[in-house]
Parts: sequence; structure tokens; C-alpha cells
Amino acid sequence: MKIIKNEIQNLNAPSAKPKESSPTDGRNPKLLKAARMYEQTFLNEMVKAMRGTIAKSDLIEENMAEKIFKDQLYDKHVEEWTENGGIGLANLIHDEIMEKYQAQKIAKPQGPLPLEKPAKTVQLKDDGLYGLNPTGPKSSVKNTK
Repeated sequence: MKIIKNEIQNLNAPSAKPKESSPTDGRNPKLLKAARMYEQTFLNEMVKAMRGTIAKSDLIEENMAEKIFKDQLYDKHVEEWTENGGIGLANLIHDEIMEKYQAQKIAKPQGPLPLEKPAKTVQLKDDGLYGLNPTGPKSSVKNTK
């Protein structure tokens, strides 16, 4: 009898919520919060689609207050579901984003950046006129004076 009584008391006890992610578990808390919000949105849409499959009776019509209450009730159920660990989608989202972010992490360059193209300079030509010459390879045309 004691065993059954203890089990009934455990069922009536408030459910223990999972502890929030601590900085020591190596997870980004802001990213994890965003992932949980995405999981909650996904679960809301899933529950809404499931509710659409329930056959409705024409015997008693549902009024607006009942519709609002049901929407809020299901939203609360989904909220509790995600607070108690959800279906694990938030963890998968967090890990995938962190993996992609770590793979694309690029170090910032230090010091001055090298120029891509050589700068053009103005030089005095043999005929006394100024012209633009790239500082790259010189042309193979020779002066025949």
C-alpha cells in the first residue's frame, strides 16, 4: 500500500522543470532561447494541424468564447511542453547553428590591407605631354628617335 501511495503523491507533485542552461554547459544562452522559441512555434503549428483533423459535431455549435479558450488552452499546453524539454528540436537547432557558425568563423585581418590593383601614375612622356601609365608591366613599344 505504501508504494502505491508514494506513486500517487509523485503524480500529484508539481513537475520539475529542467534546469536552465548554465554557462558551464558550453551553450550560448541567447541562441538556445531563440531555438526554444522556434521549437514552440513549430509545436504550435503541429498542434493546430492536429486539431484540424478532429471531426466536429453539428449538434452543439461552438461559440467564439469556446474557440478562444481552446486556442489559449492549446497554446498553454505547448508552452508547458517546451518548458519541460519539448521534443528536442531546440537542442538540434542550437547545435546545427553553432556547427555552421564555427565552420565559417574567419579571423579579422590585422594591420593595413594590401591593394588589389596597382595604382596608376602620371608620367611625363618624351613629347612633353603628361599621360597615365599603369605601374604594371611596361609595353614593348620602343622609342625610335
